[in-house]
Amino acid sequence: MLSGSCSSHTLDVRNITFSCNVDRESTFGGLLSPPDVIRVLHDISFVAVSGGVHAIVGSADSGKSVLLEVISLTANGDTAGVVKLDKNALTRRKSFPKVLLFCLWKAAISELHVCTFVPLLYSSIKVWMFFFSGRTRGKGRILNPTLSLNCHVRWDFQLDKLMREFDLLEYCDKKLKDLSAGARRRALIAAALVKDPVLLVAEDPCHGLEPIACFHLMQCLHSYAVENNRIVLTSLMSPRSDICEMISGLTILFRGRVFYSGHIKNLPNYFRRVGLVCPDNENPAMYYCEFELVRCFD
Repeated sequence: MLSGSCSSHTLDVRNITFSCNVDRESTFGGLLSPPDVIRVLHDISFVAVSGGVHAIVGSADSGKSVLLEVISLTANGDTAGVVKLDKNALTRRKSFPKVLLFCLWKAAISELHVCTFVPLLYSSIKVWMFFFSGRTRGKGRILNPTLSLNCHVRWDFQLDKLMREFDLLEYCDKKLKDLSAGARRRALIAAALVKDPVLLVAEDPCHGLEPIACFHLMQCLHSYAVENNRIVLTSLMSPRSDICEMISGLTILFRGRVFYSGHIKNLPNYFRRVGLVCPDNENPAMYYCEFELVRCFD
């Protein structure tokens, strides 16, 4: 059983392999050419703990997005391996409600859907968040014991708390249409987090944001994980030095394989032992993700 917020939580990903079918081009519309089976992930293992942000870093073809889909039980393909949350294997039937997947493209679709409702477009952000979070809350309370650890907390108190944690209180009376891209992104995440999941899976939440807005969002995610003892698992393309300060755990992927997984502070020493020294003026996370380094292992 998953325990309360006072206990630590662990996401244990072990030996994850994922394959999917890719259609071949054919003169006869594929009738004579069966689809190729492509292995996207190769024996992926890592551990993420509560109270911090764990980042999956890699290039566009590294498989990081597919890995998040596998963990959040939304991937379409053949999966092997096991994903455990506090020693409980995640399954669609029992454990999926405790995992919140926040894909950027899904967030954009939800945002556009809400914005088409004109009265909400011109309403305050708190009214909009009330509407958005209404699809995830119960009557007067946050969900039920099977969906939330904090089922005794009223949803409105939880919403106020999340608005504070994601630095949205100053926008309470502002209209949704007047929010900046960064504030709107934080509002979407905060409204979704009314469920109070143990694990938040966020696919590239900084995509398209300006550097300051990106830092602000990652700072809020870090604070949320620390204050609520939750696991935040996110994918990032190439984290800057200031973003790395908000990351505790790091897993680097290349072509579906693990390059490194562990505490981000141990990254330089790990590669130094194999003769790959990061210059003093470089950001280790970005330096070791560069193509020149990857080519050495290819």
